[in-house]
Amino acid sequence: MKVVCSIKKDNDLISSLMDFGFSYDLSHYLYRHKENILVNNKPLTSTDLKIGDVLIINLVEENKSYGCSSSPLNIVYEDDYLLIVSKRKNQATIPTINHYNDNLSSDVANYYLKNKILSKIHCVTRLDYETSGLVIFAKHQYIHNLLMKTNIEKYYVAKVRGIINENGCIKLSISKDPNDKKKRIISSDGKESVTEYEIIGYDKNCTLVKAHLLTGRTHQIRVHFSSIGHPLVGDSLYGNDQNKDLELECYNLIFVHPISKKLLNIKKENNILKQKMHV
Repeated sequence: MKVVCSIKKDNDLISSLMDFGFSYDLSHYLYRHKENILVNNKPLTSTDLKIGDVLIINLVEENKSYGCSSSPLNIVYEDDYLLIVSKRKNQATIPTINHYNDNLSSDVANYYLKNKILSKIHCVTRLDYETSGLVIFAKHQYIHNLLMKTNIEKYYVAKVRGIINENGCIKLSISKDPNDKKKRIISSDGKESVTEYEIIGYDKNCTLVKAHLLTGRTHQIRVHFSSIGHPLVGDSLYGNDQNKDLELECYNLIFVHPISKKLLNIKKENNILKQKMHV
């Protein structure tokens, strides 16, 4: 993976790299490995850079084991810098004690190895175990750093209990439940949390909604809809459903590509919309 940077002002190498969004540690790593940098298509011989100089930086990482996995990936988008895949329901995004092998990151690591992609696992967006949908992986720490500073619009489809009559916006702060480490609660001293929603349709006593996250709190959609009396279908943590799959899927991500600067509008076929609605 190569990144091209045009120097905008006279500066030293480390300062210039940090101006382009490289972390302190990564900038110093590249300083120690100058063989990975060209200046104006020539080997770097001086760390003093001038306006107009063009850096070509070769970004290479060693793969890291993330458990054994042979599950195929559902790839929605891929380029030299990003990999966006669709996670299935009831799958951990990253390794856990209970899901060391069967997790999405292990699937990605296996894909990298098979396709000789030199990258560690950099998970940019995560989904709850029960939630399906789009997850972004960066193919280098530098790309991850840039994406953490990028506004990523996230859209979900959810099926909720009860009838909601109007589109709306839920603005209720969320904090950790002091009595249950798995749960989140509505709390006035919690973090600001905002969910916009649009009604898509109905089935019996359920409403299908499109939810747009303006903030990204753990369990935000589940907590918010439960708090207004409309828990998600299949939610045993914030509702009363047992032995049902959670009806929540991230189907659309919109953001500016950190390298090309093009607007990406990534969508996947929505499984909740595909199914015949019945409960």
